Amino acid sequence: MSDLGNNYILDYLMTANQKGINVKNIKTSTNKEIAKYTYAINGKIEHEGAEAETYTFSNTSEGTNTVNITALDSNGSIIGSMTKQIIPAKVNEPELNYGFNKELTYYVYYDENDNEIIGNKINGEAPKNWYNYTHSQWANIVVTDGKVEGGKIIEETYKNYFVWIPRYAYMLDQTTQKSKVLFLENTSSEIPIGYTIPEAFKWGDNLEHDLTGYWISKYQLTD
Repeated sequence: MSDLGNNYILDYLMTANQKGINVKNIKTSTNKEIAKYTYAINGKIEHEGAEAETYTFSNTSEGTNTVNITALDSNGSIIGSMTKQIIPAKVNEPELNYGFNKELTYYVYYDENDNEIIGNKINGEAPKNWYNYTHSQWANIVVTDGKVEGGKIIEETYKNYFVWIPRYAYMLDQTTQKSKVLFLENTSSEIPIGYTIPEAFKWGDNLEHDLTGYWISKYQLTD
C-alpha cells in the first residue's frame, strides 16, 4: 500500500479491524473542484459523498480485499483515484506449550462490540474468532484461579493476561513516522531491504536460536 506524503493526487490511510476496513485521512493535491467521492470495495461502489470522510466497509471478503477511493468533478470525470489492498496476514500459530497450566488458562476473545469473553480452557478447542491479525485481533489468553461463568471470570484471586506476538519484521516509515510490519512464517529471516527483525525473536546465550513468536504479559503482572 502507498503512504500519505507521496506525490499522489489522492491518497488515504486504511486499516482493518473486527468491524471491517476503515479508510480515513483522505488527502488530495489538486486545484480542481471535487464534486463527489466514491468508495468501492472489490469492484463495487458502496458509498458516495460530496466531502472526503472517514468510512468503514463492513462487507468484506475473507481473502484479499481491494479498496478504491475516487474523486470526481461535476461532469463525472476522474480527478484522482487510489486503489489499495489488504491481504490476509499469514502468522505463526500461538504456541500453547509454554508452561501454562492448561487447567487454569483460558482463551480470551472479543465480540463485535469489543466485549471481552472468556472461552474454553486452552486444552480444549479454540474459538473460531479467537484471533485475526489481518484485522488487528490479537491472540489473547488469561491465567486465573477463578471460575468462568457466562464468559466472565468470577471469584478469582488473580488473573494474568498474555498476548501472542508472532514473528515479524518492521521498518520505520520516515514520512509518516509509523512502522510498517511484515509477518514472517516459521523462523524465516528472509526480509526486504530496510526491514529489521526484533531481537526478542532470538534466544540462547549467543542468541543463536530463533523463535516463531512469544507470549508477553498484556498488563502489569499481579501476585
